[in-house]
Amino acid sequence: MAEKKMTITVNNYNHYIRFSAHCQGFAICIYTSGDIDIHMKEFCHGEYTERIFEYSPDKEVQAKFLDYLEDTLATIILEVALEVVAPYHYFMDLLYGENHFLEAYDFFKNEKLAQEEE
Repeated sequence: MAEKKMTITVNNYNHYIRFSAHCQGFAICIYTSGDIDIHMKEFCHGEYTERIFEYSPDKEVQAKFLDYLEDTLATIILEVALEVVAPYHYFMDLLYGENHFLEAYDFFKNEKLAQEEE
């Protein structure tokens, strides 16, 4: 696993949390609109962006997402960004198929658990 560098930047009131290493990058983009994207790139695959939250003025929807982020999603994001669940290249392989971010995560998490049980 390559050494990772983390940076946090604010640009025009948008917030970016980036993890970078040689030939790969992972960013959580929090926009002033309230939308949140995951942006990934890797030298063999190019760029991948997925919206993980689309702003809703409904306070209940916002609260439900914040609970999910705190209880589950933050850990998932870090496990992918830091290559805990799978090497970045393999994770990107699944994203360039028919899978979305959470589906790819579930696949590798289940594979890892199955290997640990053997």
